Amino acid sequence: MSKNDIVGLVHFGIQQPSAIYLAKQLERAGYQVSNHQPEELLEADVSGMTMVVNVHLNDEESVIEHLLGHLSDQNARIIINDTAISN
Repeated sequence: MSKNDIVGLVHFGIQQPSAIYLAKQLERAGYQVSNHQPEELLEADVSGMTMVVNVHLNDEESVIEHLLGHLSDQNARIIINDTAISN
């Protein structure tokens, strides 16, 4: 399976209902979904991967900015899911 067939979901804290629904829809569409915590991705090679970053109202902005910067530096494709809106 290539990196194009894998979508990573990044969760800050507890997985939100919209993120769980999104994972199920991606799997139905034939993608492999991998779940991650932000800390583990800061050490990982995510170059070229698609990453859905699930953010919520109570998340620390500095941690999110640091993670988005790392994903951008790795040339990952980034999708932001604001769970406060999509739940």
